[in-house]
Amino acid sequence: MGRKCRSGAPRAGAASAGGSQYHWGAVVATFIVYDELDRCPYLAGHVARLPLRVPARPLTRGEVDLALAAGDRRQGVFLYRPTCPSCRACEAIRLPVAAFAPSATHRRTLRAGDE
Repeated sequence: MGRKCRSGAPRAGAASAGGSQYHWGAVVATFIVYDELDRCPYLAGHVARLPLRVPARPLTRGEVDLALAAGDRRQGVFLYRPTCPSCRACEAIRLPVAAFAPSATHRRTLRAGDE
C-alpha cells in the first residue's frame, strides 16, 4: 500500500471515519483505537489525523476490497482514512502486486540493500 501527495485538491468521495459503523454495502461495526493529531509524515509543516479503526469481526476479502475502493487504507487488521484538519492531499495508490515486474533499478537497489 502506497500513498502520494498531490496538489491539495479535495478528494472525490471523501467521507468521515468518525463513527462506530461504516458502510461497505453491509454495516460492519468498527472500533476507533487511536485518534490523535500528529505531524504529517509526508508534508512538512502539516498536521495529520489518521484514526485507526478495528472491525468488530474479520472482514471478508470482498469487504476489504470495498473498503479500499471507498478510500480506506489498511495496515494489518487496522483500517484508517486520512481526515486531516487542513489538508486533503493524500491519495491512495493500489499496486497490482501479482503483475509487478522489478526494473533494473529496483533489482540494483535490492542488491545494494543486501550488502
